[in-house]
Amino acid sequence: MDELCQTPLLQKQMGRLYNFQTDYYECALTFGWCGDYLSYVSEIYGFSVKEAIMQPAKCKFSIVIPARNSATTLFHPIKTCLEQTYKGSYEIVVSDNSTGGNAEIYSLCKEINDPRIIYRKTPRDLQLCKSFEYAYLQAHGEYIFALGSDDGLLPWAL
Repeated sequence: MDELCQTPLLQKQMGRLYNFQTDYYECALTFGWCGDYLSYVSEIYGFSVKEAIMQPAKCKFSIVIPARNSATTLFHPIKTCLEQTYKGSYEIVVSDNSTGGNAEIYSLCKEINDPRIIYRKTPRDLQLCKSFEYAYLQAHGEYIFALGSDDGLLPWAL
């Protein structure tokens, strides 16, 4: 497929959905023209993305925090999210894309023990843009925004 993409005739008709390559992706067709995007990402993430995005909102806001091996800096963003002056319903979705058996982010979320924190482990090692996408797909808020694992929110942000 890579060779076909390089031919002048097909170069404009074919293209990867992303430039990340692993053994898993290379043994499957990962080109945009092979099917619809929702089916493609459903296979990557292991759940029906179409069903997930059609669900009604369960809270007003979702703050998604994709994290990768960042338990040392993640406490501050979570703390600022929990200290919002907003009294309505919101959730904090922590999407853990850590490598190997690293369970520090999971341990941190359990230690904080707040029902607004939704911990999700990515199904496999993901590139940064896919990590954000996975985190967004786990959110159930009417309004969704992302926060870096080393950022923070002002108390009146919501």
